[in-house]
Formats: sequence, structure tokens, C-alpha cells
Amino acid sequence: MNNRAQSPRAAGRRDVARHIRSAASLIGAAGMVSAISLVGSAPYSAAAESPLSGSLLAAPASPTPPATPSSSKKSSPLGGSLLAAPPAGAPTSPTTAKESSPLGGSLLGAPGPSGAASSASTIFSPSAPPPSVASETKGASGDLAHYRDMADKLYKAISSDAAGFEQAIGNPELTHRLEQTLKTPLTDDKLRALAAHAHAEAAYWDAYRKGIDQQIARAKPPGSEEEKPEMEVATSLPPWDIGSALKAPPGAPPPAAAAPSGGSIFPIGAVTPPPGVSNKPIPLLGVGTLPLRPQPLLEIGNGFLATGPLSQGFELPGGAVWQPRLWVFGTMRSALQEFYNGTTHTGEWANRFDLFANLQLTGTERLVVGMQPLNYDASGAFSGWRLAPGRSGGKDDLNANIRTLFFEGDLGSTLPVLDEKGILPIDFGYTVGRQPLFYQNGMLINDNVTMVGIARNSIHLPYTSNILLDFLYGWDHVQRPNRPLTLMGQQPSLWGLSTSADILESTYNIQLLHISDAAQFGNGWYVGAAAIQRIGLFNTTLRVNNSIADGRPTAVSTNGTLVSLETSFTPFRSDDIVYFNPYVAFGNFTQAAKDPIVPGPLGGLGITYAAYGIGTAVSPLNSAANDVAGFATGYQAFWDSHRRSLTLELGVRENTAGSHGTFNAQAIGARFQQAIGQRVLLEIDGSFTRQEDHNNAFGLRTELDYQF
Repeated sequence: MNNRAQSPRAAGRRDVARHIRSAASLIGAAGMVSAISLVGSAPYSAAAESPLSGSLLAAPASPTPPATPSSSKKSSPLGGSLLAAPPAGAPTSPTTAKESSPLGGSLLGAPGPSGAASSASTIFSPSAPPPSVASETKGASGDLAHYRDMADKLYKAISSDAAGFEQAIGNPELTHRLEQTLKTPLTDDKLRALAAHAHAEAAYWDAYRKGIDQQIARAKPPGSEEEKPEMEVATSLPPWDIGSALKAPPGAPPPAAAAPSGGSIFPIGAVTPPPGVSNKPIPLLGVGTLPLRPQPLLEIGNGFLATGPLSQGFELPGGAVWQPRLWVFGTMRSALQEFYNGTTHTGEWANRFDLFANLQLTGTERLVVGMQPLNYDASGAFSGWRLAPGRSGGKDDLNANIRTLFFEGDLGSTLPVLDEKGILPIDFGYTVGRQPLFYQNGMLINDNVTMVGIARNSIHLPYTSNILLDFLYGWDHVQRPNRPLTLMGQQPSLWGLSTSADILESTYNIQLLHISDAAQFGNGWYVGAAAIQRIGLFNTTLRVNNSIADGRPTAVSTNGTLVSLETSFTPFRSDDIVYFNPYVAFGNFTQAAKDPIVPGPLGGLGITYAAYGIGTAVSPLNSAANDVAGFATGYQAFWDSHRRSLTLELGVRENTAGSHGTFNAQAIGARFQQAIGQRVLLEIDGSFTRQEDHNNAFGLRTELDYQF
């Protein structure tokens, strides 16, 4: 092969890549030329001084791939790279090669890809230290591993060739076969020279791979799973495992690289480098590079998001095939908090445990049971320890009440026999039992209701991509604001319609609810509508919610309208969020139903309006919507691949028609969150509220959440 006929590589390619690829092409397809040249004129000392004879460092890589193992065996009894015959039709010319240089012609004497002549200073002897890959290769360990693998293959192949040359010494039959392959007569002295040359090159590649091993070891984080491929890697972390709290899980994405901000204070969080397309191959992620799957508290049957074959299951009379698996999971919350609302000082240690059991039968059918065994269905009823006000003491609110119990599925999946050909429009979703109802970001309803519902998805009309329609009827546990949840007398019930439509660049949601209740509480209509879209660089959501008394207004059934606008954008070069959420309430708007421990209709606008959902702590600003206007604006910054965040917010609330028992107020709030391992979340909250014509308020709390 005349290597000068090959096109040089583009400037800027790393030398190590050129070395590896040149070696692969030369040894795989044109190694015979180098061997013949060496036999013809190379002195024995050349191999010792330059194991590569200059060829692998001076010649550009060939686009011809190395011969396959099968073709090598046909052309060479030893199957080594130096003996592999070039492919049929390859432009290999031993004569030209020998005439160009006493040691291989163009393989030694040709200038390198950049046009500069090869220098002895770029040739490493077997006794020299490994090539300095680190200074030239700053890529990921995956790239280094690729080069290391190629060097290892070259070392093994050339070592095999050296053994073959040595076996041929004094063996006429094997010598004759080698002469046929190399197309040149061979003596024992020439065979010894070839063996010495091959040993020298093998020593070079052995040193080369060891040098890359050192670079890979320095590039990996200490103790990573990638450093220990011989160890058996677990498929999941058990619920009690918190060892990953001390370091990121294996394969976790690195923190966003910091970059100069150009003098601006934004973004506050980690800087995201400009997006680009890598010119390097990205290896597939597998065992040892992906984070371990957090295992739920209990798994019976196939694991949640686990690998491995699925169980065969069994077939029901209606044609459905059930593959039962039970997953038990939950969240344990423990908070130490202190508040002063301008009148009363409160200090407490409160605990909450949300425990769920999910019996998954198919991809759409499941039974869910949920409990909160550490708190009752009432505000402030949480197990723990009260520090203030009054006499301190423990609180025991242990219970076995079922808070969630429902079954849901899809009619077409539950009874496939109804549509064996799969052409009838019977794919209706259905659900029955006590479950969460959460409409309009909690502004319209935010409660656990015993109900039955049916939904039809994937309805297509002109100018829409999808329409969802659903109907529900609830007959128990409808907890209306300002109404005691009594066990005697008529209980409230509700029915409702909901639709969601994706139209062009917006999504529209409309909900209509009606509640029937005892005469002293009154009936009510509740209507909510939302338009969600992106306008330029801004994400926007406009909501209009109405509560309409069906008859005479009462403290429970009220007349009011709440208009809110949620806007946000992401600062340049970051994943941070800047938001501004203004609102105005006309009259007294109330939710259709809400759990006592969730916030009022303004709770979803920001952390200064949101409830904490544990203990007796209240939000810095009142979340009721009774003739009031205001806003919440803030900045949420992220670090460490979204494992750490800080939210800073300013909230303002101004009454527009009388006090209604609330104060004009302005509050500042801060929330810090830090993920610890794969299961623990640390949260620290602080707030200060200026209340006009009243004492100022403040709050400080810290909370640990553990995901089972």
C-alpha cells in the first residue's frame, strides 16, 4: 500500500486517534508490506530502537477496515495481524514500498498528515514510558476506553504473530506457508528479525494500553461502579439504603459546567453551556452507568420499573390477561417548625406518613389503597410534640383510616371480548372509589372524594390534536370550605363535567361542577377555565374560576370570581425559573371542596401563599380569595443537575373591598431543597410578613422527607 496516496486528516484531530486508527489499518490490511520491507532491508537493531519503525506515527489512517477474522484465517495460518493478507484488489505494492525507503518507504519516510516529516522524537521504544494520552485526550472515559480496547486488540494480535514467527524457525512446512503469504523467501534469521520486530511492537501497545488505563482511573470519580466491572452490581436500592447520600449515584449526570457570566448576576443557578452536537460517539448506558433503581417498600411479583421477563399471568373469562404485582410505597415527612402570626407563637415537631399500596393488574387496570396513619382528617392533627403555645407535650394521632381507595381501568382492556378486532370505540376509562380531585391547579377543587368517573380520550376534531371528556359523580367525603364534616344529616354530593383540548399552540381546560347540600349550607355551581400556551419566551397560563351560589348565598355557597395569570421564563444559559403570578378576586370566591390540610385557592401561585401540609403551620400570606388583589413573583435557581434548588419570592396581598378579617400584607419567603442520595429530601423554609395595622409575622422550619 502506498500510504502517500491517502488523504491527510483534517487539522485539529487528536494524535492519539490518528495513532490508533493508523495502527489498525496498517496492521489489519497492509501489515504485510511493513513485514516484507523489514525482512528485505531492516537491520535487527531497528526493531529495538523503533518498535513501530516510524510507520504508525507517520502514515495517515486508511479508510479500509481491518480484515475480518474469517478472512485472516484463510490467508494466514496464524491469524495474526502482521500476516493478514490485504483484501482482494487493495492497492498494495511491496515493490514500491521497498523502493521508497530502506525501512519501508513511505511508511517511514513520508511526511505526516500535517506535512511535517516524521521525527524520531515521536517514536517510543518498549522501555519508554506510555504515550502521554492525557495531555492530548481530554474526552470522557468512554472515548479512552475505546482507544484502550483497540490497543489491547493490537497487543494480542501482534503477540500472536511474534509467537508464529518463532514457531516457524526450524519448521520448513510452516516457513513455506509463511513465504506463500508474505510473497518473499524467509530464512531463520529473517524469521528471528520478524519475531523481534513483532515483540517490540507488542511491547509498545502493552505500554500504550497501560498508560490509557492510568488516564481512565484518574478520569473516573473515586469508588464509582465503572471502576469495578468485576463486581456484581445490584439492580435496585432497598428502601432502607441511604448510602448514596454521601455521593451521587453511579452514572448520575455531572453538574452543569460553570461558565463566565459576562458580568451579569443572572443566572443565579448553574450555568448551562450552549447546546451543541458532539463529534464523538456516545456509548449506550448500561449496568454500572445508570443509577440504581430505588426499590419500593414492598414488591410482590414483577418489580416497579425492574428488568427481566414478565410473569405469564392468567386469563379472565372476559379475555383480559392479568399479571398481578403489588407495590407498597410512601413518603415519611418530619418537620420541626416555629411560627408567629402576629398574635400567637407556635412551635412543634410534626410527622406525616403517606402510605400507598398499588395492586397493578395490567397496564391500565389497578387498585390503589392509601392511608395517613400519623394524622387524622383534620387540620393540625399530626403526631409529634407541641412546644408552644401552652404546656408542651406529645401528640398521638395514630389511626388506620383509609384515605384513598379506588379501582381504575379501561373498558377495552378490561373486557377485550367486546371488541376482539380492536375497531370499536369502546376505550373508555373508568374509575370508582375515593381518590384525589384536583382541577385548575387546585383552585377549583382540591380534595379526596368518593366518586365514580368515566372518561373518553383521543377524540379528534378539526384544528385539534386531542380532546378529553370526562364525567364524574361524587357522593361522599365532599369537604366544602367553611362547612364542618359532620356524620349526621344530609351530606354534600357533586357531579361534574370536564374537558381538555389541544388546539394549535394552546391547551384549553374547562370544568363544570355542581354541589348539592343541606339547606343551611346551600347548593353551588363552580366553573373553571384555563388557557395554557407559550408566548415568545414566556410560559403563560390564564385562569378564570367562578363560584356561584345556587340560591341564597351562605358562608359555604358564595359568589365570586378569581382571575389569575401565571407567567414564567428561563434566563439565558440556565435552567432557572423566573415567575410572576398576579391575581384579582371579585367577590368571595371559594373552592368547591378542599381537604383541611391543603391551601386555599391562591395556594398554587407561590410559596408565600402555599400551605405546608403538615402540622399547624400556616402560609405567610392568607390564601383565601375574597375581594383581594396581589401577586407572587420569584426566582428559582438550580444546581447539581437539579438536585439542589433555592427559591426566593416576594408576595403581596391587598384587600380591595374591606378587610374581611385579613390584613394587607407583604411577605418574603425562601425555600432551600437538597436531594440526599435517591430517597431523602432536605427542605428549609423561612419567611417574614409585614402586616399593615398589625404585628409582623415570621416563620422558620426544616423538614426531612424520606421516599419509601
